[in-house]
Order: sequence, then structure tokens, then C-alpha cells
Amino acid sequence: TEAQKKAAKHWNGPVLVVAPAGSGKTKVVAERIKYLVSRGALPERICAISYTNAAVGEIADRIPELDGVETTTLHSLASRICKEHYGERSVVQNVKSPRVPTRSDILRQACAETRVIPGRFGQQRALLDAIEHYRNSLVVPNLGETVLVETKDSTESQQNQTFLSLHAKYEEILKNKNLIDFDGMVLDAIRILQRDQQARMIWSRKFDYWMVDEFQDLAPPKVMLLRLLV
Repeated sequence: TEAQKKAAKHWNGPVLVVAPAGSGKTKVVAERIKYLVSRGALPERICAISYTNAAVGEIADRIPELDGVETTTLHSLASRICKEHYGERSVVQNVKSPRVPTRSDILRQACAETRVIPGRFGQQRALLDAIEHYRNSLVVPNLGETVLVETKDSTESQQNQTFLSLHAKYEEILKNKNLIDFDGMVLDAIRILQRDQQARMIWSRKFDYWMVDEFQDLAPPKVMLLRLLV
């Protein structure tokens, strides 16, 4: 369509494509990559980011003739940044593995060491969701505010402090075991780029063009990581 062509042939500066599901947004991303290369952009200076590995594969399948274009998820990109800075770390998942503990295993150990009874906050799943929400709100220490909620109620305040202690222990256990979870990848990558000017300079100069599929689904930390990269 004419609207798709207009977006695909956009040359300088940012552009936002807003369209419903199934209308061809991913096709626009692929066609814009082809257009940029036809105008002289180097494939290896283009990065296309999508939400899942399947979506990344779909973009790559649409540009098989263009070797060198970086197609990746943001988690994968964050993992590479962390690997260069911290070395290899195993990724904690939600499902059991013979080699790596699950997030629930780490949470149970954190609860035991901080003497938190999970039932007081709901089931383990609710606690893991709370940790994820806490991190996605960008209120974790060293990134923003260091309290979960400002309140005058002593009971809520105590619960917040208990949760913060639990979260700190959860991260400490991951670090001691040389492990990382998916949210942690993004937060650690942000910390690296915030604190290490050389690393930020290297990574921000890797690409001239960044294209992000499903941008509306990105949580605040992922948007922050992108801002640091561009």
C-alpha cells in the first residue's frame, strides 16, 4: 500500500508505524531494510529487533539475500552485552533442567534465607510475578527509586521492606551461582551501559539503523536499554 511504501522508504530520523495485527508491519520492516541497503547502507550496520525468536526468524526469512543484517531479540542483545562484561552465565528458566535450577528454586532459597513465608504474599507464582513487575517498573536499586511504594501505613511499609530484602537476596543467590534470569539480563545490560562509558560507546556505534518490531509490547527497562543503545 502507499502507506507501507512511505514507511519502508523513510530515510533519516525516527519513524513510528502504527497499524493493526496482520496488516503487514513486519513486511514493512523487511522492505525498509532492503531499501536502506539499496541506498548504500551496509547490512552489518542494520539491527532489526523483535519480541520472540520466531518473529526474528520471520524477519530473517524475508531478507535471505542480505547477509550481515543483525536480526535479534532484545534479550539476546542484552545477553551479549552482559557476556562481554561479566563472562558466561547460565540462564535460569521456568522449567526444570538437569543442569540449571529454576526461578522457583532460587526463590525458595531466597525465602528460606530471609525467613519469608511465601504464603504471606500469596503463592510462589505470585511472588515471581511481583519480582517481574518490580523490575519492569524500573524501581530496582541503582536504576531508579529504591522503594516499591511510598506509604505512611506501617504494615505496608514493613511488607515493602521485606519484599526488597527478598529481591536483594534473590539477586545475590543468582550472582553467587553465576546465574542470570531473563529480566536480569536487561537490567544488567542497562547498568553496564550506564556505568561503563567505553562499553556504551562501543555498543552505540555498532549500528546506524535500529528497527524494532512490536515496540508497543516493550516494558520500560527494554525501552531504556534501547535509548542507551541509540
